[in-house]
Amino acid sequence: MAICKGKYDVIILGGGIAGSICAWQIKLRNPHANIMLVDDQLLPHRKPCSTFLFQYIMQYLPDLIPSVVYCDNTIHTFQIDYEVTPNRQQTVFPILNLQRDLLDEWLFSYNQQIGIECISNLEFKSYAVGQTYCKVFFWNKTTEKEQNIDATLIIDAMGKNSSLIQYVQDQRRSYMVYSKLLYIKDTDTTLSSNILYLLTGNSFSDKYGSWIAKKNDLWVLGCRASTQQSCDEHIETTLAWLDKHYKLTSKPIFYEEAQEKHYYNICYGKNRIIPIGDALYTNSYRIFNCDMAILSAWKCAEAVTKSLWHYDHALTRYTKLMKKIISSINDFDQIGDHYSASRKISKKIGKKLYLA
Repeated sequence: MAICKGKYDVIILGGGIAGSICAWQIKLRNPHANIMLVDDQLLPHRKPCSTFLFQYIMQYLPDLIPSVVYCDNTIHTFQIDYEVTPNRQQTVFPILNLQRDLLDEWLFSYNQQIGIECISNLEFKSYAVGQTYCKVFFWNKTTEKEQNIDATLIIDAMGKNSSLIQYVQDQRRSYMVYSKLLYIKDTDTTLSSNILYLLTGNSFSDKYGSWIAKKNDLWVLGCRASTQQSCDEHIETTLAWLDKHYKLTSKPIFYEEAQEKHYYNICYGKNRIIPIGDALYTNSYRIFNCDMAILSAWKCAEAVTKSLWHYDHALTRYTKLMKKIISSINDFDQIGDHYSASRKISKKIGKKLYLA
């Protein structure tokens, strides 16, 4: 698709769940808005199959999401297991079990249908700030040519490793997080296919913990740790524990791993950039960070449209909205507390956790 010339009200960098929902919400609130949604890869592209959402978040998603996006099994129970203490805490409530790559592809194409200019395979390179707008420079991977586009403001939805972070983070301290997803085919395990298990306890040396859940015909085991060695040790300990308690004896058939850079503090925006999703919120020990990505995209769209594209006003409004949400979960330091945190988020923003 050819890129239209002229000035855009907003360019959204990143065609994932945060960027796509933000574009959709801006267009819904202001049908005449001139929006460009950009992704640096050709869609669809494979993403780790690890997305779970609390069901209350459905009210922030477009209607008519196709059934192919959902996994065969629906998770109804959220269970926290401890090795050291024999008690198992179990909370029953609905969790959406989604295929992330299919969801992202559908959201991207949905935006095309409602009149948003969606461009894939366009890589962000840099930008320059003018008095009333900014000029964004791209490398078009399809034509292998440089292109530049004018916009009133930029919304950064490029995730944890966003190339825009350097423009808003200043000298903030950072740390690395190592993560790995293991895919296991096991028909004899006593694990329940409708339970998301969070595995925490004093026997594990790292605070990030691990989790396991059924994704269609495979079990997905996710682990995060502060070092690669700790991540590998954590996986070995977790697999041994699962074999002992749930008879998960099969070896992983393949795995995916990633190294991510995280920041200690949150920057809500700077230099005509407003970060959303993981570009804003990179608290690595919560596996439900898609919830926060969707909420931040929704609140960004609200702030931008109500401020009529005035960057300073939009940033002030967005910061206020997000601080109200994030303040409710800053005191939760364990992965097992996320359910309580999400209930507080729902209460803070006036939404119910359960859908009728």
